[in-house]
Formats: sequence, structure tokens, C-alpha cells
Amino acid sequence: MTGNKAKLVTIQKLVHSLSLPGNVSELLCAGLPHALEERPEDRHPMQEVVLKMANEVLSGAQDEAQADEAARRSEAEAAQVVLEGYKAAVESAGEELAAAQSVVSEKKEALGERKKLVAQEEQIHKKAEATDKSKGKIMAGLEKERNQVAAHLSSVDEKVHSDKLIQFLEKANADAVVIASAPSVLAKEPSERAGFDLQVLSCLQDFLREKLAAVDAEIQAETADQADAHAEARGAFAILDLARDDMREATANLRKAQAALEAAREGLEKANDTVEQQEGVVATKRVEVSIAEDKARRCREALDLLKEMETGPEAKENLPPALAEKAPQADAVMAPVVDAAPAARSSRILPSPAVLLQSARNLLPSPGIMPQPVIAQQSPAIS
Repeated sequence: MTGNKAKLVTIQKLVHSLSLPGNVSELLCAGLPHALEERPEDRHPMQEVVLKMANEVLSGAQDEAQADEAARRSEAEAAQVVLEGYKAAVESAGEELAAAQSVVSEKKEALGERKKLVAQEEQIHKKAEATDKSKGKIMAGLEKERNQVAAHLSSVDEKVHSDKLIQFLEKANADAVVIASAPSVLAKEPSERAGFDLQVLSCLQDFLREKLAAVDAEIQAETADQADAHAEARGAFAILDLARDDMREATANLRKAQAALEAAREGLEKANDTVEQQEGVVATKRVEVSIAEDKARRCREALDLLKEMETGPEAKENLPPALAEKAPQADAVMAPVVDAAPAARSSRILPSPAVLLQSARNLLPSPGIMPQPVIAQQSPAIS
């Protein structure tokens, strides 16, 4: 009997957990112990009604639970499909991030090469520019020297102060006789010069002309060298300018690659966040599936237990303690009355079964129980 009691408790707990209209749950839980206490062939129609209602309630709950389980499972599978899509997006975003990182590395390497090239070209340009400036200084010195020699050459035809000319002659390593004689010759007016003076003057002029010709030759050679140096300096600057342009372009390309890398990193983070959120959805759906499976299992078990218990009698003593306080209410509802028909099968026939049946039908509409017109039963007066 203890086993039957546990079975009944299982059924009653499930019935109590269902959202049934009105007080149908209480009615069934209170009526089941009484409905099952008789053998099937001895049961009153009202007991059959209670059992039929219980079967319909449990069958409906089982169908609803199974449908809910299927729906929850379908939702979980759909959520899993979405999750797989998000995971694929994460993988794609990871590949994009790796590609962006590779591009950034390439752009950094390219920029480093451009910087090295710029540094080399700067050195070359500095060297060429220094050579160009040096050639310019040399040319300026030669031109200055030529102007000085030309001035000295033109001045010897007149009476002049000869200190600067003598210094030039000494520095130029002129003939000592010419250096010694030149002051006295140059101090005379041109018309006063004669004999040795003219010889000294002729030697002085020849020396200055030779010096002027030598300076002109140096200037001519230096002019070509200066042109080459200047051209080289300008070419070096042009190459340096191109190298700087390449470096600026490489810098801009690196910044674009870094921006793309940051965008790829943000995209991967968002994709991971989406996967994490969807994993939470999938976990929730799986919990819902588990709950639905458990409810469907409990409905199936309760229905099986009820069908099993319908084959044999149940004792009143099997009423669970938790519902013991409700038993008197059920007894009061189903209390026996004196029936006028002495051939009744049981002394525990419920009063007004048609009324109770109609009340049960009103509380729980069922397509299996078609409404029947209520026929008022006249109970004979008890003398």
C-alpha cells in the first residue's frame, strides 16, 4: 500500500502544479483517493467522472508539455545554428585581424626601409652640397685673384703707390730684381720712365699677364668642376626629395593599415561579444528544454501511474499527510445520503451527482466530455 500512496502523491503533486481554472486542482486531488478506493466494477459514475477528468487533465498536460518540449528543442536548435554562424563570423574576423596585422608589419618594414634610404640620401646630399659650396668658394677666390691681378696690370701704366703690388709680387714669388726695381719705376710718371725702367716695367707686365692667364685657366677648369658639383648637389637633392615623398607615402600607408587593424580588432571583439551573448541564449534554451523534458516526463509518469492505479482499489489510508487536512472537505462533498432505492450498489453514493458532474465540467471544459442537460434529482425526504 505504501507504493500506491507514493504513486498517488506523485499524481497529486503534478495536478497541483498545473494551471487549471478555478478549484479543479483541489477537486481532483481531493477526489482521486476516493475515486480509486473502489474496484473498477464497483465504482460510482461520479468516481468514473473524477478519473476521466484526471485522465483528460493529465493527457492534456502531457500533450502540452510534449508540444512545449518540441518547441523549446526547436528554439534551442535554431539558437545553436545562429551560434554556429556567429562562431564562423568570429573565425572570419580572426582571419581578417591576422591579415591586417600582417599588412601592418609589411608597412612598418617598408617605412623602415624608406627611412634608411632617406638617411642615406641626406648624407649624399650633404656631401654633394658641401662640395658645391667648396667649389663656389674656390671660384670666388679665383675670381677675386683675377680681379686683383687685372687691377695690378692696369695700374702699372700709371704712377701708383706700389705697396699692395709689391706684396702681391712677393706672395706670387716674382723675380727679386723686378720686386726690388718696381717701387722706383712705378713711382715715376709714365713719361719719365726710360731705359731700365721700361725693361723692369715690361718684365712686370709680362709676369702679371702670365699670372692673369694662369688664373683664367684655373677659373675655366674650376668652372667645369663647379658645374658638375652643382649638378651633383641638385641631383642629390632631387633624389632626397623623392625619397622623402616615398617615406611620407609609406607613413600614410602604415597609418591606414593601423586603422584597418584597429577596425579588425574591434570587429573581432564585437563578434566575440555576440558569440558570448548567443552562448547565453543557447544555454538558456537548453535549460528550458531540460525543464520541458522534465515536465513531459512527469506528466507521462503521472498518467502511467494513474492508468496503473485505475486497475485496482486504493485505500483511504493512502491519502498523503500533506493533503490529510483537505480530506474532510472531500468527504463532505462526497458524503453519502439516504437513497430511496434500496438496490443501490454502495452505501457511499455521492449526493447530487449530476450537480457535481456539471460543476466539474464547468471548471474544466473537455472535448471528451460533452455537456449533458442537468436533470434535477429529487431526494426523498428523510423521516
